[in-house]
Amino acid sequence: MAEWGVGAHLRAIRLDRGLTLEQLAEASGVSVRGISDIERGVRDRPRRSTIDVLCDALQVDPATRRELAREQVRRTRTESPAESVQPHRVRDFVGRDAEFRAISEHLAGASRDGVPRTVIVAGPPGVGKTALAIEATQRLREPGSLPLFLDLLGPNPALARPPLSVVQGLLREVLDPQDGDPPATLDVCVAKWQEMCARRDRVIVLDNAAEEAQVRPVLAGGSVRVVITSRRSLAGLEDVKRIHLDPLPSPDSIRLLRHIVPPGQRTDHDIIELARLCSDLPLALRIAGNRIASQPSHTAAGFVGRLRSDDQRLRALVAGDLSAEAAFRLSYDDLGPFTAHVFRNLCLSYGLMFDVPLVAVLMDADPLDVEESLDELAELGLVEFIGQRRYRLHDLLRLYSSHELRRGDEQSGAGAQARLRSWLLSTAAMAGSLFAPNAADGQAGRPQWLTDRASADQWLRWNREQWWPAFQHAARTGHDREVVSVAEALHWYAPTWMAWNSWQAFYLVAVEAARRIRDKKLESTHLGYLAWADLVEQRDARTALERAQQALLVAQEANDDLALGWARLYKGWALNSLGDHEDAVTTLNESALAFDRAGYIAGAAQARSIAGEEKRHEAVEVE
Repeated sequence: MAEWGVGAHLRAIRLDRGLTLEQLAEASGVSVRGISDIERGVRDRPRRSTIDVLCDALQVDPATRRELAREQVRRTRTESPAESVQPHRVRDFVGRDAEFRAISEHLAGASRDGVPRTVIVAGPPGVGKTALAIEATQRLREPGSLPLFLDLLGPNPALARPPLSVVQGLLREVLDPQDGDPPATLDVCVAKWQEMCARRDRVIVLDNAAEEAQVRPVLAGGSVRVVITSRRSLAGLEDVKRIHLDPLPSPDSIRLLRHIVPPGQRTDHDIIELARLCSDLPLALRIAGNRIASQPSHTAAGFVGRLRSDDQRLRALVAGDLSAEAAFRLSYDDLGPFTAHVFRNLCLSYGLMFDVPLVAVLMDADPLDVEESLDELAELGLVEFIGQRRYRLHDLLRLYSSHELRRGDEQSGAGAQARLRSWLLSTAAMAGSLFAPNAADGQAGRPQWLTDRASADQWLRWNREQWWPAFQHAARTGHDREVVSVAEALHWYAPTWMAWNSWQAFYLVAVEAARRIRDKKLESTHLGYLAWADLVEQRDARTALERAQQALLVAQEANDDLALGWARLYKGWALNSLGDHEDAVTTLNESALAFDRAGYIAGAAQARSIAGEEKRHEAVEVE
């Protein structure tokens, strides 16, 4: 492998797959010229991201990928490192006004007693940290001067610059060529750096810092203004201003795409959808925009069609040597084994927001170990911490998590998701049962964070993006007993959360599950709950009456007085809402009699109470 080189090995794989340069270019998004240069050795040190997208297009197996990566690192280490070339300032930079103000306010003043003014811009991969740092320092620079820029290569642990290399790289930018090379030891380098900084104010961008040790010698320069970008927060640095970047607000994402994509290749609707599919991530937005703009025959609508496929989205977000997936992989490769396993399994979660207990169930692991790993993922920008032991994973990173799971331990994923589904539904049922009449607060076998109605209500609301899809998944996969059990437990809770506005859809699922079980009493019960949702949530009394009549017919088939009582009660309620008060009273009295036969005193009292109100209403109307 080492004798061949990366380019020759990739060419051999391409020929073995029977692909032309043009076919590989179309599949990978890398230009024909770029692939040809790599294969011929003209580009003997292609970027890791370029190698990754070529391997994806060639469907290279994991072992060969690792060999290619090792060869790439070996070649880079054996050649003298070139100094960083500052990325160009983008002309279509949009948004980040609040972040600009924070950076400007912190860096604008003079240094205090020789203490450098430092801003750390942190955030997930592809969020635009470097672009913001360059734009901010360009706006702050004095006429005729340029900020110093150095890439610390932090996302790739094998290539990250050691502290000595960092200071030497900056000294090469400020020393007179006649002074020769920078000193060879760190202490002497730092002394020389302090001397150079004492002569004039410096504005510096240190891009892609991996750890505090890389940047501390630079901050020893005293009168310097420094913007550091990092996927980590670099919590060990003191006396700094920290700015965390999130994906762009949707209006700014749309504005960026309009800058990039020519008007003839887009519509407003397509640009809005394209921004959504890119998760408002600047790197993904720029890649998508560039791919459309680079081919006049392409349209935003066509590219949106490709991105709608979860299997194709990451593969499509490649333009030349820009790749969303490769940006994510740099952070993923920096994870320890357990934390990497946690990240891979996050795609099995039913929603994008989750908490520590949920992930602990998914991993079947100690919650303390899980929380530590989630904090590490948040530090690297692979998840977002949103407070109270809760985290969020944006959609593109969810797709990348799924990609890594398929490459690794997909078979164990099915068992993990089944365990999570069962836990979510049993917890939802326990939470709902706390709202039943005479339900007692306290532990009673419940988790310590689920002991009363307040904690139950909070859990159900916060985790609706988890238990509701899990409920639907259970119905699709034949777990019908589980479905009707949860629906029964939650019917006591439903009236307390009408703002959810999904109870009708919820009980439609439950009714179908009861029908598959072929249990007439259960079917009647859940048709009744569905009638309630039609009437109270959807304000649709006519549909509620139809459902209640269905419930009554099924209850008659079951020959069950309790089911008959409830079906007639819902029917009477619906008739009343439609203004048919006389029939409503008759039906409610029949409901009370059915409850009497079933020995359900509370139900009979409720039916007679409603019927009495109807009679009083009729009397008022007559008067």
